[in-house]
Amino acid sequence: MRVKCIAINGQGLNKFTLNNLGDTVKSEYPLKKDEVYTIYGQHIYKNVLSYLIIGTYENLPSWYPAELFEVVDQQVYLEWYYSYESNSVISALWGYK
Repeated sequence: MRVKCIAINGQGLNKFTLNNLGDTVKSEYPLKKDEVYTIYGQHIYKNVLSYLIIGTYENLPSWYPAELFEVVDQQVYLEWYYSYESNSVISALWGYK
């Protein structure tokens, strides 16, 4: 999957997401607006979908709320696995083994 960044701070997130992730509207993310990123995994943490992405100014991937992006390529990699645990804080996880 590939996504385009549409927001780089907490102003791009709704109140539910901000509250559940502990972020604020002033939170800044190491992303570049309009840049296209590859998604290496996805998870649902505290009922918020996030993507595992290597930010523009990072060397390793980090989790970012999906609301910061729009999907530009919906194809999911064949090597991805899926896990679901309804009683866990991370209720769903997609990605490489």
